[in-house]
Amino acid sequence: MLIAGIDSSLYGVNAVSTTAILELSTYCGGLHITKGARVTLQPGVYIMKNGPLVVDKASSFTGTNVGFYFMGIRAGLIFDEDVVISLTAPKDGPMSGLLFSEERSVLNNLPLSLPSGGKGLAPRAPCDLLGQRDHRIISNDARTRLGTIYLPVGRLIVDSKTPVADQSAYKVIIARQINLYEGPDLIVKARYGATNIPVPPRRRPKLGRYGADAVVRVSHDLTVLLHLGVIEKIGWDRRSQVRSEISRRARDGPCSAFTGSR
Repeated sequence: MLIAGIDSSLYGVNAVSTTAILELSTYCGGLHITKGARVTLQPGVYIMKNGPLVVDKASSFTGTNVGFYFMGIRAGLIFDEDVVISLTAPKDGPMSGLLFSEERSVLNNLPLSLPSGGKGLAPRAPCDLLGQRDHRIISNDARTRLGTIYLPVGRLIVDSKTPVADQSAYKVIIARQINLYEGPDLIVKARYGATNIPVPPRRRPKLGRYGADAVVRVSHDLTVLLHLGVIEKIGWDRRSQVRSEISRRARDGPCSAFTGSR
């Protein structure tokens, strides 16, 4: 969406359209990586407060030992169709092993904006739930996303045309709802020993008789709904520590002073 030739702040108040190295911070109003930007992330935790994380318009977004925490209204993410995404979770700290996590309560969260690449709105969730955040992966080059995705009130939407996370040693996904559209390959590996990024102890998924080298392919439209009671049982053991440390930082710490150009 363009407003008088200027990108709307609904995509993120903090906009980056150049080659940049970003430091961990609280991005109040969200973060928008756009117009061919080449962004490298310093290790650490990036908080999206009252705004989304959006990567679009042929940009790249890469980081090693990084985690993202979403809180407040309009939080969520869009990785648009023509972007390059390569992310690995922290190996230590309050979000060790967690690539994406979120505040576990949301009231009247505002919907994500339309992707700028023309994909349109995601189909309405078959099980429409109140009070959930949308996290949407459209990118055709999001092959490395190593770590655990923990979205207790989140809807994870995958509608890319190429395999997702096929170059990651493992992938653990815990979400309130998972929607796959347009036949994507969501590849979930369990090769825990191939990386130093930790997995929640006692929460390692067992992929049937295939063991730790299994690769699960999901190549059709699918909806998975996990009720909150189930999430409570299989959630991250240290979620209370994550919630207290990250929430305190987001509440008491300053917002990012980054002044990128649109």
